[in-house]
Amino acid sequence: MHHLFAAAGLTATKQNLDNSEQIEVHKVSMKDLNNLVKSGEFKHGAGWRLFCDIN
Repeated sequence: MHHLFAAAGLTATKQNLDNSEQIEVHKVSMKDLNNLVKSGEFKHGAGWRLFCDIN
């Protein structure tokens, strides 16, 4: 399962996960996301919509 979350001005803290949770966070700049979209590497439909809305 993949989720995309766009945010700015946040402060990184330690994760507080439940025992069954396993979450990997990958920070990507808007410039890098733009390059991933242009190269076709980024194909997530809902993420694509978010990218279009904020770009």
